Amino acid sequence: MADIPSVFPYDNPEVAVWAVKNELEMDSVTGLPNRQAGIEKLRRMLDRAKIGGDLSILFLDLDRFKPINNKYGHKYGDQILKDCADYYKDDSDQEADRNNKEERIRNAIQDTLSMRDDYESHSELADVGVTLGIAYYENEDTPESIIDRADITQYNIKHRKHTNGY
Repeated sequence: MADIPSVFPYDNPEVAVWAVKNELEMDSVTGLPNRQAGIEKLRRMLDRAKIGGDLSILFLDLDRFKPINNKYGHKYGDQILKDCADYYKDDSDQEADRNNKEERIRNAIQDTLSMRDDYESHSELADVGVTLGIAYYENEDTPESIIDRADITQYNIKHRKHTNGY
């Protein structure tokens, strides 16, 4: 095997391959799988669901987050996205209600923004919410079809009442 150049931060080729693969498949801000990696994982999960199993996917959108991101900068916006993703990565409570999720999102934003000297108030958090789009496995689903249904559900909920929802 060829020597790894000294500027490369990994001495072990297997670790180097893993690191490059991880870099290509993960979103650098949230640590969640990027779209392509997510579709590949969904494809494997659909194959298992076809032989007997349940599957659902969830889309999450932070409503009215852009003004906070614009006001406080992308450094803080990225940290908020990371914190929010962390809440959902390990959340084993599948039945937690929307209000609890929204409160957790607001807390993540509050915690991050409170580190800034120019943070003004909690009032701007009142409009931040979450809209979820959920789709359940249907026979012969493809990654694209189940994603489309979750996306349509999320869009319809978001625009039905112009409020947060799921």
